[in-house]
Amino acid sequence: MSALKTLAGKLLLVPLALENGIVLAAGLAGGIMWLAGGMVEVGSSDPWQALLTSWLTFFRRLTFTFLLLGGLAWFLRRVKSRTLASSLGAEAEASQSWFFLVRVILAAQGFLAAIFAHPLLPLFQENIQLLQSWGIWEGLRRGGEFSGVFLVPVLGILLAPGLAAMAAIAFIAGAGATLGYLCLGLGGSPRVLLRSICLQTAFLLGLYFTHPLFEAGIRMANEGFPGADALELKARALPWLAGQISVLFPLAQRLAWLLPGFLICAAVVLRKAREKERGGAEKAIQFPEEIPTAESAQIESPGSFFETDERFNHKSYLIKWRFFSNPLYKVFDVFDSDNKLIFVARMNGLTLFTRNIRIYAAEKEQEETLFIIGRRFIRFPNMFALTYCPTNKIVGTFKNSHAGWVILDEYGRKIAAMKSEEMALGSAKWQLLVGRLSVCKYTFQNILKPILTINFPEDSAAAFDRKLAIGLALVLGFQAVAFNYSYGG
Repeated sequence: MSALKTLAGKLLLVPLALENGIVLAAGLAGGIMWLAGGMVEVGSSDPWQALLTSWLTFFRRLTFTFLLLGGLAWFLRRVKSRTLASSLGAEAEASQSWFFLVRVILAAQGFLAAIFAHPLLPLFQENIQLLQSWGIWEGLRRGGEFSGVFLVPVLGILLAPGLAAMAAIAFIAGAGATLGYLCLGLGGSPRVLLRSICLQTAFLLGLYFTHPLFEAGIRMANEGFPGADALELKARALPWLAGQISVLFPLAQRLAWLLPGFLICAAVVLRKAREKERGGAEKAIQFPEEIPTAESAQIESPGSFFETDERFNHKSYLIKWRFFSNPLYKVFDVFDSDNKLIFVARMNGLTLFTRNIRIYAAEKEQEETLFIIGRRFIRFPNMFALTYCPTNKIVGTFKNSHAGWVILDEYGRKIAAMKSEEMALGSAKWQLLVGRLSVCKYTFQNILKPILTINFPEDSAAAFDRKLAIGLALVLGFQAVAFNYSYGG
């Protein structure tokens, strides 16, 4: 069943992927046309020159708009975000009111877009018959050295209806794909909705940009053809231009009325995804108000532990800060005892008050292995919850209080504490204690860039989950990068 859902999700994304490719390709083509036409000196006194100026202005606007919004849609497809990749199926079952509202709005938006686009079909038929009466299709079929010239009237006549059709398809496909993802409970419904809004906006703006072209065409029909045939040309061209305007621009206005509905749905879906991301771990863990000190409390032993993920069964790990990386992120690389890169940890470097750390598999950086939610990064005491993504299970929580760093299990019970062994200039050593048993030793160096070494004793594998040791080491490393000082507990 899950395989069928995944296949259905991929099929729903096909129209969005095609439209995204069309937007980027049209933006690049518009840029080429704009640069090529910019070599020609134009003015606005002559009707033909005014038409050429309108075309160059259109291509300039199309280039900026399509490359910006198409690039944003492509970025939303590639960006790694738990919020955008959130699955809201289970959340929808728990809160039917918002889910029902979003479904109704999206269904109504798609239905209205299909109704609004109905006049496009006779418009396309009229334009195709016009091109056929001019012999354009026959010229293209014959081919030849100058057959490409026949594409010019095809572009001029079908450009605006084509943009209108793509805008309508963007609304219909966006509503359908988002509805499918929400109803099937697939991950990524916020991402799909935001991508569709970017594409809808791009095609709508492109359609609005054609209005000066029609105005320049009307002026050219009135003033650009002196002579005996001018009256006959006006009798043909002006009604055709008026018919195009009477269909396309009311359609653009109606589709623009639908855009706020998509924005409302996006706001609701993003809010629910953020609530699910932030509140999921808090519902599973009840944190004690006071953490007992090491002198007055007995640390509970977690008992026997068996690790099935071989990546967490190494005797030592090396964690290095990647100095040359994306400036929007702070990145650490995690190496195993064989000096093989196994994990890449990233933290958004722009958010100041909440820091979430995502740990990806090195061989497949789209796959999250661990996720650390930094609930209180600046406020004291610091608190971080660690989730193992393959099972979506919370492994434990790190808390730094006046007594030092302690590790809590998924039920909020204290299972380990960090003790300082040695502090020196640019370096520090700590160990993690479960009761009186040392289960992990840290060596921290911060001379040129932060480097942490994790070593586990031979008999610690069954007594302690090494994911917790790696997670705490990454928290220490990221805090050292953020504030340029090391924690001694």
